[in-house]
Amino acid sequence: MNECPNTKYILNKIDFLDESYFMYVEDLDYSYKVWKSGYKLYHIPTSKVWHKVGASSGEDEVSEFSAYWMMRNNIRIRKKIKNKIKFFTSFLFFYLSRIYTLSKWAILRPKIVKSLLVGIKDGIYS
Repeated sequence: MNECPNTKYILNKIDFLDESYFMYVEDLDYSYKVWKSGYKLYHIPTSKVWHKVGASSGEDEVSEFSAYWMMRNNIRIRKKIKNKIKFFTSFLFFYLSRIYTLSKWAILRPKIVKSLLVGIKDGIYS
């Protein structure tokens, strides 16, 4: 293929977003799928995206609902990494980077920790 395919062509070939993610990480999963299909991904530093925090969950801060989906889907996307070193590094970085936050939630908002644990279980077994 000599020319860059348009968005419609890629959507027809690769399909749409995986709806099982529901929220969080679906864009990363789709980018991974596009890349694995042999297309290049580009970073355009001058582009601007406005994101309304809490628009998906209806809250401005972390809720039990959003914590569950974030944890579940972060595990699901990492399970797609086939290289063992990259897989281990990804999991290690993800969890080590959240030790402070998890500790704080365990003290101040234990219900969120319960949602995270259920998200971990569902991410592993989905």
